[in-house]
Amino acid sequence: HANQYTLADAMWTAALARFEMHGCGHWWGDGALVHVERYYAAMKARPSFVDAGVFDRMPEKLTQERPAA
Repeated sequence: HANQYTLADAMWTAALARFEMHGCGHWWGDGALVHVERYYAAMKARPSFVDAGVFDRMPEKLTQERPAA
């Protein structure tokens, strides 16, 4: 059922996003695991990916240096 979003999809969407955030996208990218690459691309294309606040890059505000205390 391609149009359903399951609990497993929620878990894998979040897990793959975090793996990518930490530089592990090569585990499935560039043809390494074609089915996972396609699956994650489909999950990222869902409007709910952004609506749910899922991100796969460190937000810029968290990567900026903080002033010394």
